This record gives sequence, C-alpha cells and structure tokens, in this order.
Amino acid sequence: MRFYQLMQYGRLCCTHCDKEIITEKDLKEVCKRIVAKAKESIKNGVFSTGAFEVIVCNDKGVELDNFFCSTDSTYS
Repeated sequence: MRFYQLMQYGRLCCTHCDKEIITEKDLKEVCKRIVAKAKESIKNGVFSTGAFEVIVCNDKGVELDNFFCSTDSTYS
C-alpha cells in the first residue's frame, strides 16, 4: 500500500490510499485515480483546479517520492 498526499498552495488538501506502483500500467491507473480524487475534492471545495504536488509515502509515513500533477492531466 502507498499513501498519496495531495498538496496545493503549500497545504495538505486530501489524501489517497492505493496499491504500490510496480509497472508502468499500475502508475497510469494510480495517477488516474489520484486526478479523480482531486476533481472530487474540487466539488467539495477543498481543492482548486490546476497543478498540485503529490507526495508518496509508505505505510509508516516515510516519504518515498513526489511529483507534480494537474487536475487537467489524463493518463492513457
């Protein structure tokens, strides 16, 4: 399991829990779900459209990776 913290404007907006990324296909599927979570958070008023940072953590809260994404991103 991996935990994804979605940060925007220097604040934690929401988190997402998903499977560990092993293959390129897994990466695309997880990224699709992360963008979907961000779009859902826009409807709830805790997120804005545009770019955001994703911080990837393990189950102990140790940061493993981070990357930038956008609510306009699509992964195919």
